[in-house]
Amino acid sequence: MRLTDGSVVDVWADSLAGDSDADDGRDYEFGCLMDIDPDAQGEFEITARTPSNPRRVVAIVARFPRAAVHEIL
Repeated sequence: MRLTDGSVVDVWADSLAGDSDADDGRDYEFGCLMDIDPDAQGEFEITARTPSNPRRVVAIVARFPRAAVHEIL
């Protein structure tokens, strides 16, 4: 993505939230599908879980304020 200061940031992730339409006011949140011990999941921001495996979750790995992002490349 290109930030408003002109710098480019590469983020490798499995999911992106906050880009649904022009009126979406959320920050851009990037998530990765991971296996995390259920006892340690409280240390992460979990956004999704798989019903068949309590260890498999989507955790936020990067968040950028909408105002800082010029475009998603």
